[in-house]
Amino acid sequence: MSTELLRILAVASVASSIAMLLVLLLRRPMRSRFGAQAAYAIWCMVPLSAAMALLPAPAVVLAPVARGAAVTPVLLQMAAATPPAWHFNPAPWIGGAWLLGAIASMTLLMLQQRRFLRALGRLSSVAGQVVRAEASAGCPALVGAWRPRIVVPADFDERFTAVERALILAHEQLHRTRGDAQVNLLVAAVRCLFWFNPIVHIAASRFRFDQELACDALVLARFPEARRPYADAMLKTQLAGESRQELGLPVGCYWQSSHPLKERISMLKQPLPGRARSALGLAIAAAMAIGGSYAAWAAQPAQVAHSVGTIGPIRAELTLSIDGIPLDASWRSHTTSVSIMQRDPAAPAMWRFGLRAGEPFSLAVDRASERWQLDGATTPNADGTISLDSVLKHNDAVVATPKLIVRDGEPAGVKVGDQAADGAFKGFGAQITLARVGDKDATPAAAAAKATNAHAVAPASSDAKASYRSMRRIAYPPAQLAAGIEGVVYVKAHVNADGTPAPVRVERVDPPGARALADAATAGVTQWRFNPAESAGKSVASDEIIPVVFSLRPDKVPPVAGGTLDAIRVSPPDEARAASADRPPSEDITFRKMYPPKYPEQAIRDKKTGRLQFKVLVDEHGTPQSVDVEHSEPPEAVRTFAQASVEAIMQWRFNPGLENGAPHAGYVLVPIDFALSDD
Repeated sequence: MSTELLRILAVASVASSIAMLLVLLLRRPMRSRFGAQAAYAIWCMVPLSAAMALLPAPAVVLAPVARGAAVTPVLLQMAAATPPAWHFNPAPWIGGAWLLGAIASMTLLMLQQRRFLRALGRLSSVAGQVVRAEASAGCPALVGAWRPRIVVPADFDERFTAVERALILAHEQLHRTRGDAQVNLLVAAVRCLFWFNPIVHIAASRFRFDQELACDALVLARFPEARRPYADAMLKTQLAGESRQELGLPVGCYWQSSHPLKERISMLKQPLPGRARSALGLAIAAAMAIGGSYAAWAAQPAQVAHSVGTIGPIRAELTLSIDGIPLDASWRSHTTSVSIMQRDPAAPAMWRFGLRAGEPFSLAVDRASERWQLDGATTPNADGTISLDSVLKHNDAVVATPKLIVRDGEPAGVKVGDQAADGAFKGFGAQITLARVGDKDATPAAAAAKATNAHAVAPASSDAKASYRSMRRIAYPPAQLAAGIEGVVYVKAHVNADGTPAPVRVERVDPPGARALADAATAGVTQWRFNPAESAGKSVASDEIIPVVFSLRPDKVPPVAGGTLDAIRVSPPDEARAASADRPPSEDITFRKMYPPKYPEQAIRDKKTGRLQFKVLVDEHGTPQSVDVEHSEPPEAVRTFAQASVEAIMQWRFNPGLENGAPHAGYVLVPIDFALSDD
């Protein structure tokens, strides 16, 4: 039995129990003031409360709050707690125990029903739906739920007078007309579902008694002069059933000897409430049922929903690995996200999604007897970061609930497992990148379509051109690397005023035979961020051409056309990077190969200086995978020096961090000072 079904069972049990306790407290006062009909009506609160408690919880919308001081978001590469070698999941055991109890309860009630029917003996038709039993105990009764029949005792004509017989038949006919037999079938089903709850069984007996009292009240309302004969009929039925008090009828209605006869006859002495009081009692019962069910719904823990305003779709990119090895095509995948965009055929370990804020996604991968499932939902934060709340399951057992807070477009890592003695990682790994889509008013599908459709936008007349600010490494496509294909892809990006590129398309490829490299170039540029162009001191949108150079020999880079941003080189991952300056490399505990960025010529002429700090994601091989500006002093220095710095850092090599003696990916802060000497 799944954990979700157990949760539903527990919630319904708690909500119905509270409602039943409330009804047990109020049924007597309601009956004394407003009559038996009102007391019977308040039982509606029980099923309504259980149903409302299972509806989605109320949501509390939190709007983003503007803060006076800037908050620097901190991203930690997260490793969940190592699960034990054997993870005990109690859900199947609890579910099995519940199922056995439900089956046992249903069997007992069925045997009880069968024993009651067998005790009646042969049934002979009297008239219509009225039949006569061979026995006298347990009758009169209404038996069955699908086609209920009124069963009278064998001595019906001898034991009861004509008036008493008419009252008894009227009583049972009212049960059938109101559908009380079908209601009692539902009560029996509830007793089987919640067999473990003693409150349910106590409430079921009180419910049946209130049902009989309500039917008595209706009979007296139709025959107000027949109180004495009606009491005599009750007494005669009680005396005939003393020898068979163990009889019970789960599905049906009968004048059970277990009913407190004194209480039923006492009610016959009480005057019936008038129409106004009866109507008021029913109105109070309806209000209590509605109020109780609303309270059951509102009592659930509120779901916090963040108001995202005009924040549009979120692009999610997941790269999964098991035991440190990226997934290959032998792993099958399943997703319940309706917004899944694609699984990259060239990279079977990678999935891409387009999601609305707060929209859940679920990705499961399985092979042979192993299954991993990642469920999550994203929430944009007011400070520009994106939160990811997730649940990781292994073979349907929850092993971790990681929560990530990531920068827009910045990859984050999750590892769940343990480190073997030889340094090898055993478990689940995921690299997750979340980024807002530039078009804030489009749906994920529309934004993706717009990003791929070319449209002409006139370049803005600006005082400063756009430049690189944040960069993700572009991987050399394996097929083109094996085929030895090189070339320059000129990518045209519409850089919005917030620095996001959308749309991104291919302007041209040189030579045309290198067209196969275009997809990798556009996919990479889409993840970058830019310092937008400026006009009159304000950020404006502009169209930029970005040359992406795919070269198998980085020391031999082909020339690129003018009028573009600086060329970005893409080389095979195992090739050494060529120097980007004349200065020799330096060695220290962090940097293995570091080539300082060139001082921009215009900054030299304008005598501009500054200090920038960059956040660099370094993989386990020491290769930078992303570069982001973390801090700039003065703030305007980022526009002057970021581009040259980002380009240079992407060519560096680092000594990766160590974890338990083995290299692992992580972040490093890189400060770069731009200062002019007096020489």
